[in-house]
Amino acid sequence: MWVGMAGWSLPTRRNERWCSRSFPTDAPHEASQAGAVAVVSAPVPLRLAFWNCGVAPTRGTGKRSAAEAARVVDALLRRGADAVALCEVDEPTARQIHAELGRNVCLTSMTEPLGRSRWDLALFSRADRLRPRVPKPVVGRDEGPSIRAAQHLRLTPKPGDIFDLYLLHWRGRRHSNGHTYRSRASQTLWASVAAGLRQDRRIVVLGDFNDEPFDRPLTELRASRDPHHVLKRPRGRLYNPSWWLAAPDPTDPWTRFGTYAYAQGETSGHYLLDQALTSAHYLDAATPALPRAHVVSFGSLGITAPTIMDHLPLELVLP
Repeated sequence: MWVGMAGWSLPTRRNERWCSRSFPTDAPHEASQAGAVAVVSAPVPLRLAFWNCGVAPTRGTGKRSAAEAARVVDALLRRGADAVALCEVDEPTARQIHAELGRNVCLTSMTEPLGRSRWDLALFSRADRLRPRVPKPVVGRDEGPSIRAAQHLRLTPKPGDIFDLYLLHWRGRRHSNGHTYRSRASQTLWASVAAGLRQDRRIVVLGDFNDEPFDRPLTELRASRDPHHVLKRPRGRLYNPSWWLAAPDPTDPWTRFGTYAYAQGETSGHYLLDQALTSAHYLDAATPALPRAHVVSFGSLGITAPTIMDHLPLELVLP
């Protein structure tokens, strides 16, 4: 069932979207006044966040409650995010999180079953800033299980240009066939992304890849850290603004880096598994504008760090 505001998509059984009416925010927003002189304002940056919240994984037990996750989502929205995507949720917990949030927040739930498993994604978006359409799963078929490559949504910002958002959570490294699965997911996703690029669509990819920028699945997605390279081949490359988060700050190597902490890691205690990719539409060498990604600490949100802390939220700012 799909529940939304008047004039939006008709009901569907695959996914759900729930909207309420108004949401207070601490982020500054300009309000127009009657009789005011019309001025041309600069484009409003779009802020998208992603977090592996660990509430309801497809296997095993959750690491935190829906109420704890809701506090983080609420803080991200109040901090200025226009949408927050989560993975490791199921239908009941996605609704619980939504119930804890302020008004004017829409829930797009993507938790339907697929094969022996299910999707575990949800998007919480501000109704005054984004209008999501019905998500479509991007699924690969093989002799083995179905490959959950991504959920594909088309979003209309207010104001702004329509763009395609791909949300994903790929199989983890501890699975015996995890690398093969992620490689197949990457190939499946690229086929969909490439089709969109050929149609000159704006593309954004957000998710927990369970791989780092230099690993094969990301290279198969044609993800590059070089904006000049992406501009030269706008229909054959994606820009990865997350790359710089994969290593410590050279001025202070003791600082935490990446989005994932794992004390038993073989080569490091920190990894960049959660990443953001964009098409060349968001690059402008003359301005010079480009997307920016950064990790959000719980402290910056005014929230005490969870007892079990593995993934940190990632925020993408689109110019």
